[in-house]
Amino acid sequence: MSSNPDNAPQTIIATWIAGITTSVKNRNLEAHMQLVSPTVQVYGMPSKAVIDFKEWRTRRKVEFKSGELLSINYEIQRIITTMPRRITFTAVENLLNNTGKLIRLDKTIILEKEADGVWRVVEESIKDWKVKKYDTK
Repeated sequence: MSSNPDNAPQTIIATWIAGITTSVKNRNLEAHMQLVSPTVQVYGMPSKAVIDFKEWRTRRKVEFKSGELLSINYEIQRIITTMPRRITFTAVENLLNNTGKLIRLDKTIILEKEADGVWRVVEESIKDWKVKKYDTK
């Protein structure tokens, strides 16, 4: 990686996370999907199904329209590998829905700098998840 601080793995990850969290907060599906690669694959879902771009988009569209997904945030655990066009890191993803359910997903995330110069998620592997319920009243 170059000495430009904007190209530092921590900066790239933080910028991607800021885009994801803001797009969820604003329920902006187009901005959200700009951060997801058309080739994305999500492994380790409880249903055992692999989620692709179309399924990710459909899920978020429903969540945004219904107001079900209130927020998303990430706790970065560690950066595993960095290459000029690919970064792999582990994180805990926290999803809060409108019924007070908090889903904590322990996952490995791979970001890739695609041909248009945009860093997008190309793969996620869910290692573990926990669900907590909070009283929203």
